[in-house]
Amino acid sequence: MLLLILSMMVLSMDLTAQDQDGGALPNVEIEITNQLKVILPVADRMYVKVPPRASEPVQPAIQYQFKPVSVVTPVFVPQIKPLRLKPTASESGADRYVRAGFGNYRSPLLDLRLHTKGGTSNGLGLKLFHQSFGTGPVDGKNSAAGRTELGLYGHSVGDLLKVDGQLDYANRSAHFYGYPAGSAPEVSSIEQQYKQVSFAGRLSNSKSGDVNFQAGASYSYLWDHYHALETDVQTSLTGNYKIDAGKRIELAANYGLLARKDSLQEAKPRHLLQINPALVFSPLEKLQLRIGAGMALQNDTINQRKAFHLYPDLAAEFRVHDAVTLFASVTGNMDKVSLHSLSGQNIWVAPNISLYHTNRKFDASGGLRLKIGTLGQATLGASYAQLADWYFFLNQPTDVKKFDVIYDQGITKRTNVFGELQLSYRSKTVFSARVDLYQYKTEQQAEAWHRPAYRFRASLQQNVQGKLFFHTDLMAAGGMKAKDALGSVVTLLPALDLNAGVDYHLTSKWSVFLKGNNLLNSAYPVFQNYPVRGIQIQVGATLSF
Repeated sequence: MLLLILSMMVLSMDLTAQDQDGGALPNVEIEITNQLKVILPVADRMYVKVPPRASEPVQPAIQYQFKPVSVVTPVFVPQIKPLRLKPTASESGADRYVRAGFGNYRSPLLDLRLHTKGGTSNGLGLKLFHQSFGTGPVDGKNSAAGRTELGLYGHSVGDLLKVDGQLDYANRSAHFYGYPAGSAPEVSSIEQQYKQVSFAGRLSNSKSGDVNFQAGASYSYLWDHYHALETDVQTSLTGNYKIDAGKRIELAANYGLLARKDSLQEAKPRHLLQINPALVFSPLEKLQLRIGAGMALQNDTINQRKAFHLYPDLAAEFRVHDAVTLFASVTGNMDKVSLHSLSGQNIWVAPNISLYHTNRKFDASGGLRLKIGTLGQATLGASYAQLADWYFFLNQPTDVKKFDVIYDQGITKRTNVFGELQLSYRSKTVFSARVDLYQYKTEQQAEAWHRPAYRFRASLQQNVQGKLFFHTDLMAAGGMKAKDALGSVVTLLPALDLNAGVDYHLTSKWSVFLKGNNLLNSAYPVFQNYPVRGIQIQVGATLSF
């Protein structure tokens, strides 16, 4: 009982005390201290370090020398050429095809290419081409024309040498339809044909190295429908020797023998030997120079011409910027003139024409080349030349349908301002254009007969997804001077010619084509009294195999 009474008294005292303090808890600071320490025993080493290997010192001691190395690379100026998109052979990966078509003016077309399959070490090929027009712009058959070519070619490549050669036959036919209006002669009396048989061979090193060369020889025999014939024999040697980086020696040599015979001309050998050595080097990182000379030895007798001629051969290219290059040159040479070349330019030349080489005494040019990103380049420039014994075509006064070849036996001064643009986009779209402006100052001729004052040409090609191939060309020229039947000087009508064509691939082997020439139906003359054909349309097909 006593214990119960004492317990009740103690509880009463505690409750009284809490009530007196208002029930608040006193401030208390508690500090927790952790004095535990983990102690691990020392582990035994289970490996041994490998000590460095003892070595004897190198005698004598190695000495290092650091020399500055100057690397000079030649100026590289890419020559961008317009890409020719092939709608047939290139698509199939082969160069074997046959192409045939027909158009107005009774114009059949046949183009055949054959080549052996296999690697590139050896190959043989055959080409056959025929294009003719049964009628023309003047009196139907009296202005018919045609061209046929047949050729065999081959090559063989070894470890050191490469040999290639070709054998060709060509037949070009036309009519002298430049007679006065209303006086149509018999077709047989105005026929003209030039037939040519030629072969050539070349030998060169198969791999480029410090020494490179190419030697060649060719023979060509040409004869016309009447009495003219000409033999052309050529031998050539070109090569270069690399001295070091950015420096090389170049050599070009050529010897030609020409002999022409006609009804009033006896065969007389015409010799032309040309040698052109030069040194090409880069004295500065962005500058490339060419210093050389040209020599010519010939036996033409026009204007009491001397036999030996010496010409400069100087050229420079300076890369101002990665996209801008300046170029300039001063050269000269003896330019070969033959019945081969003149009849190729004008098939209506008269019999017994005079043949003399052109002495290009001085030829200076310069300009700038602009790189247009990855698309292509543009070129702007000008040239000035002094030409001795330059030739011109002029209608015969007694037979206006034929042309004499006359020479300015003084110095003809020719100035040419030109611009060129070449663009290619992903090898699908290709565009090129060039414009030339000419000015002539003759010394012993009244005019630069049948030489244009301006010439413009543009070409666009488009390949659409490998199926559709489109191409178009625009040509313009004008300012040519000639003489009419009364001997008065006249200016020929300007030429404006638009051509276009389209090829569509039906399969990987078969395609069809449609092309048109002179779509503007312009009757401009190529020479005095010789208008061209009007609109020409041709359709056909191509088989690649």
